[in-house]
Amino acid sequence: MKSDIAAHLKELLELEDEEIQEFYDAFIKEFDKSCAELQEDGVDADFQKLRIITHTMFGYCENMGAMDLFALAKELNTAAKAADIPACQAAIQKIFRMHEAYLAEG
Repeated sequence: MKSDIAAHLKELLELEDEEIQEFYDAFIKEFDKSCAELQEDGVDADFQKLRIITHTMFGYCENMGAMDLFALAKELNTAAKAADIPACQAAIQKIFRMHEAYLAEG
């Protein structure tokens, strides 16, 4: 996960290791914010809000090369489009687990 992001940033932007950590920290900050919004609203939010949250996630995931998280954001977006509450709940839980995994990698 973190190593995938580092490789992506080295290849794409030709960054040094210290710079990569700064970008990674900014990525985690955005991921934290998205998770806080999901925690606050969950599936009690309207499905449009879930789609907005996932579109934000699409942007920072794709820019950072976090395609594992991008796939989960897409799963949540698809569930929100279908107004499928159980699928939204499952996708949100997967995102939270991935958030914990990214935090553990630091």
